[in-house]
Amino acid sequence: MKRFAQRGDRRAFEQLAGRWDRRVFGFLAKACGSLEAAEDLRQEVFLRLYRHGGRYDPRYPFTTWLFRIAANVLSTWRAKQARARERGDGQTGHPGLEFADESPNPRERLAAGETRAAIREALAGLEVEERELLLLRFDLELSYPEIGRLKQMPETTVKSRVYKLLERLRVDLEHLQEPQRSQR
Repeated sequence: MKRFAQRGDRRAFEQLAGRWDRRVFGFLAKACGSLEAAEDLRQEVFLRLYRHGGRYDPRYPFTTWLFRIAANVLSTWRAKQARARERGDGQTGHPGLEFADESPNPRERLAAGETRAAIREALAGLEVEERELLLLRFDLELSYPEIGRLKQMPETTVKSRVYKLLERLRVDLEHLQEPQRSQR
């Protein structure tokens, strides 16, 4: 990043984009629920990174800065989607119905078949902003302070919202435990 930020080195940018492309795309696709929208949003993220790379402050983690750009792009997209729904323009789709990366992460490997489908359904039922918080914390493994800086909110607010979301998901998925308890 340093070479690109200081000198605008195109090759350094290409290496940077190649390194982060999959994570940015996965985050956007899971957050917005549309592979097609995520493709467009990813391009916008890297376009902004290219245009504004000189503004990066190396005193802060690059990850936080990059995903702040992604969160801003996502926020703009959400606002456009909301305006389109209000006007009744076209098909805006239902967030969360498709996912970019179907390969399971370690947490998903523990879940199988019906459980995995129920988890996806529960996540799809969350608002885009809620899903974004969970993705930042558990998919991208950002710390609460990093998420707070990225979302421009106090760390305690981030922790509280994540806790409440996890509790809501736990209640929504509680029915999955009932068959296992009755078999004992």
